[in-house]
Amino acid sequence: MPRFRALVLVGLFLVHQAAGHSLAAQAAPATGIAPGARVRVRFDCTTRGTHESCHTATGTVTNLAPERLTFTTGSVEQSVTPATLNEISVYGGTGHRTVRGLLIGLGAGAVAGYVTISITNGGCIDQSSSEMDNFCLYGTAVGSVTGALLGAGIGSLIRYDRWRPAPSPWSAARTDRPTLRLLLTPPLRSRPGMLGVAIGF
Repeated sequence: MPRFRALVLVGLFLVHQAAGHSLAAQAAPATGIAPGARVRVRFDCTTRGTHESCHTATGTVTNLAPERLTFTTGSVEQSVTPATLNEISVYGGTGHRTVRGLLIGLGAGAVAGYVTISITNGGCIDQSSSEMDNFCLYGTAVGSVTGALLGAGIGSLIRYDRWRPAPSPWSAARTDRPTLRLLLTPPLRSRPGMLGVAIGF
Protein backbone atom coordinates (compact mmCIF):
# COMPACT_ATOMS: atom_id res chain seq x y z
CA MET A 1 0.00 0.00 0.00
CA PRO A 2 2.73 2.58 0.80
CA ARG A 3 4.41 1.75 -2.50
CA PHE A 4 1.15 2.23 -4.38
CA ARG A 5 0.62 5.59 -2.69
CA ALA A 6 4.15 6.64 -3.54
CA LEU A 7 3.63 5.70 -7.21
CA VAL A 8 0.40 7.69 -7.31
CA LEU A 9 2.13 10.75 -5.87
CA VAL A 10 5.01 10.47 -8.30
CA GLY A 11 2.54 10.12 -11.18
CA LEU A 12 0.66 13.24 -10.10
CA PHE A 13 3.93 15.12 -9.81
CA LEU A 14 4.97 14.14 -13.35
CA VAL A 15 1.56 15.12 -14.75
CA HIS A 16 1.79 18.49 -13.00
CA GLN A 17 5.27 19.15 -14.40
CA ALA A 18 4.23 18.14 -17.91
CA ALA A 19 1.19 20.44 -17.76
CA GLY A 20 3.34 23.32 -16.59
CA HIS A 21 5.82 22.88 -19.42
CA SER A 22 2.96 22.61 -21.91
CA LEU A 23 1.36 25.86 -20.72
CA ALA A 24 4.71 27.64 -20.86
CA ALA A 25 5.30 26.38 -24.39
CA GLN A 26 1.87 27.60 -25.47
CA ALA A 27 2.30 31.03 -23.89
CA ALA A 28 5.58 31.81 -25.67
CA PRO A 29 4.46 31.35 -29.32
CA ALA A 30 1.21 33.23 -28.61
CA THR A 31 3.05 36.53 -29.02
CA GLY A 32 5.04 35.31 -32.03
CA ILE A 33 8.26 36.51 -30.39
CA ALA A 34 10.68 33.60 -30.38
CA PRO A 35 14.17 32.88 -31.75
CA GLY A 36 14.01 33.10 -35.54
CA ALA A 37 11.11 35.57 -35.64
CA ARG A 38 11.50 38.82 -37.55
CA VAL A 39 10.65 41.83 -35.40
CA ARG A 40 10.63 45.60 -35.57
CA VAL A 41 11.72 47.15 -32.29
CA ARG A 42 11.28 50.70 -31.04
CA PHE A 43 13.47 51.36 -28.02
CA ASP A 44 15.48 53.87 -26.00
CA CYS A 45 12.92 56.66 -26.35
CA THR A 46 13.86 60.01 -24.85
CA THR A 47 11.72 63.14 -24.56
CA ARG A 48 13.10 66.65 -24.91
CA GLY A 49 10.34 69.14 -24.38
CA THR A 50 7.56 68.05 -26.73
CA HIS A 51 9.82 66.08 -29.07
CA GLU A 52 10.26 62.35 -28.61
CA SER A 53 13.27 60.60 -30.10
CA CYS A 54 13.47 56.81 -30.42
CA HIS A 55 15.68 54.18 -31.98
CA THR A 56 13.96 51.82 -34.43
CA ALA A 57 15.53 48.64 -35.77
CA THR A 58 14.34 45.61 -37.72
CA GLY A 59 16.01 42.25 -37.24
CA THR A 60 15.74 38.57 -36.36
CA VAL A 61 15.41 37.37 -32.78
CA THR A 62 18.36 35.26 -31.70
CA ASN A 63 17.69 34.90 -27.98
CA LEU A 64 14.88 35.67 -25.55
CA ALA A 65 16.01 35.66 -21.93
CA PRO A 66 14.06 36.63 -18.80
CA GLU A 67 15.61 40.10 -18.79
CA ARG A 68 16.94 40.62 -22.33
CA LEU A 69 15.83 40.25 -25.95
CA THR A 70 18.65 39.89 -28.46
CA PHE A 71 18.20 40.34 -32.22
CA THR A 72 20.46 40.82 -35.23
CA THR A 73 20.18 43.52 -37.87
CA GLY A 74 22.36 42.38 -40.71
CA SER A 75 25.67 41.60 -39.03
CA VAL A 76 25.02 43.85 -36.02
CA GLU A 77 23.69 42.33 -32.81
CA GLN A 78 21.48 44.47 -30.60
CA SER A 79 19.55 43.87 -27.41
CA VAL A 80 16.78 45.48 -25.40
CA THR A 81 15.57 45.06 -21.83
CA PRO A 82 12.10 45.55 -20.32
CA ALA A 83 13.20 49.05 -19.26
CA THR A 84 14.40 50.16 -22.72
CA LEU A 85 11.72 48.48 -24.88
CA ASN A 86 8.94 50.85 -25.97
CA GLU A 87 7.21 48.98 -28.78
CA ILE A 88 7.66 45.71 -30.65
CA SER A 89 5.96 44.34 -33.78
CA VAL A 90 6.14 40.92 -35.43
CA TYR A 91 6.48 40.41 -39.18
CA GLY A 92 3.14 39.40 -40.69
CA GLY A 93 4.07 38.72 -44.31
CA THR A 94 4.01 40.77 -47.51
CA GLY A 95 1.03 42.82 -48.62
CA HIS A 96 0.06 44.50 -51.89
CA ARG A 97 -1.43 47.93 -52.66
CA THR A 98 -4.09 46.54 -55.02
CA VAL A 99 -7.14 48.02 -53.28
CA ARG A 100 -5.51 51.38 -52.68
CA GLY A 101 -4.37 51.53 -56.31
CA LEU A 102 -7.90 50.64 -57.48
CA LEU A 103 -9.49 53.43 -55.44
CA ILE A 104 -6.91 56.02 -56.52
CA GLY A 105 -7.21 54.95 -60.14
CA LEU A 106 -11.02 55.05 -59.93
CA GLY A 107 -11.06 58.64 -58.73
CA ALA A 108 -8.30 59.82 -61.05
CA GLY A 109 -9.90 58.07 -64.04
CA ALA A 110 -13.30 59.60 -63.35
CA VAL A 111 -11.83 63.10 -63.18
CA ALA A 112 -9.69 62.53 -66.28
CA GLY A 113 -12.63 61.14 -68.25
CA TYR A 114 -14.93 63.99 -67.28
CA VAL A 115 -12.36 66.69 -68.05
CA THR A 116 -11.44 65.10 -71.38
CA ILE A 117 -15.05 64.89 -72.57
CA SER A 118 -15.75 68.41 -71.30
CA ILE A 119 -12.78 69.89 -73.18
CA THR A 120 -13.32 68.05 -76.45
CA ASN A 121 -17.07 68.74 -76.60
CA GLY A 122 -17.35 72.29 -75.34
CA GLY A 123 -18.09 71.59 -71.68
CA CYS A 124 -20.43 69.22 -69.86
CA ILE A 125 -21.84 71.91 -67.55
CA ASP A 126 -22.66 74.60 -70.11
CA GLN A 127 -24.56 72.31 -72.44
CA SER A 128 -27.64 70.83 -70.78
CA SER A 129 -28.96 68.60 -73.57
CA SER A 130 -29.79 65.03 -72.63
CA GLU A 131 -27.54 63.69 -75.36
CA MET A 132 -24.60 65.69 -74.02
CA ASP A 133 -25.36 64.60 -70.45
CA ASN A 134 -25.31 60.95 -71.49
CA PHE A 135 -22.10 61.47 -73.45
CA CYS A 136 -20.39 63.09 -70.45
CA LEU A 137 -21.65 60.34 -68.14
CA TYR A 138 -20.39 57.67 -70.51
CA GLY A 139 -16.96 59.31 -70.76
CA THR A 140 -16.72 59.60 -66.98
CA ALA A 141 -17.68 55.92 -66.54
CA VAL A 142 -15.13 54.77 -69.12
CA GLY A 143 -12.44 56.87 -67.44
CA SER A 144 -13.35 55.45 -64.04
CA VAL A 145 -13.17 51.83 -65.17
CA THR A 146 -9.94 52.37 -67.10
CA GLY A 147 -8.32 54.19 -64.19
CA ALA A 148 -9.46 51.55 -61.70
CA LEU A 149 -7.98 48.73 -63.78
CA LEU A 150 -4.69 50.55 -64.26
CA GLY A 151 -4.53 51.53 -60.59
CA ALA A 152 -5.23 48.00 -59.42
CA GLY A 153 -2.59 46.62 -61.78
CA ILE A 154 0.05 49.06 -60.59
CA GLY A 155 -0.94 48.58 -56.95
CA SER A 156 -0.58 44.81 -57.21
CA LEU A 157 3.07 45.31 -58.16
CA ILE A 158 3.79 47.41 -55.07
CA ARG A 159 4.69 45.29 -52.05
CA TYR A 160 5.09 46.26 -48.44
CA ASP A 161 5.87 44.51 -45.16
CA ARG A 162 3.04 43.92 -42.73
CA TRP A 163 3.80 44.36 -39.04
CA ARG A 164 1.56 43.09 -36.26
CA PRO A 165 1.91 44.91 -32.92
CA ALA A 166 2.75 42.46 -30.13
CA PRO A 167 2.81 42.78 -26.35
CA SER A 168 6.09 42.82 -24.50
CA PRO A 169 7.56 39.30 -24.42
CA TRP A 170 8.03 39.66 -20.69
CA SER A 171 4.58 40.92 -19.78
CA ALA A 172 2.94 38.33 -22.07
CA ALA A 173 4.29 35.55 -19.90
CA ARG A 174 2.39 36.93 -16.89
CA THR A 175 -1.29 36.40 -16.27
CA ASP A 176 -3.81 38.08 -14.00
CA ARG A 177 -5.81 34.90 -13.54
CA PRO A 178 -5.22 32.77 -10.45
CA THR A 179 -3.17 29.63 -10.94
CA LEU A 180 -3.73 26.30 -9.26
CA ARG A 181 -0.68 24.30 -8.26
CA LEU A 182 -0.14 20.93 -6.68
CA LEU A 183 2.34 20.71 -3.83
CA LEU A 184 3.78 17.23 -3.50
CA THR A 185 6.03 15.94 -0.77
CA PRO A 186 7.73 12.59 -1.55
CA PRO A 187 7.18 9.94 1.11
CA LEU A 188 10.11 9.21 3.39
CA ARG A 189 10.70 6.52 5.97
CA SER A 190 10.29 9.04 8.77
CA ARG A 191 6.99 10.45 7.49
CA PRO A 192 4.35 9.73 4.84
CA GLY A 193 4.03 11.69 1.63
CA MET A 194 1.76 14.74 1.51
CA LEU A 195 -0.39 16.20 -1.25
CA GLY A 196 -1.51 19.84 -1.07
CA VAL A 197 -3.07 22.54 -3.21
CA ALA A 198 -1.84 26.15 -3.57
CA ILE A 199 -3.54 29.06 -5.32
CA GLY A 200 -1.32 31.83 -6.70
CA PHE A 201 -2.11 35.25 -8.18
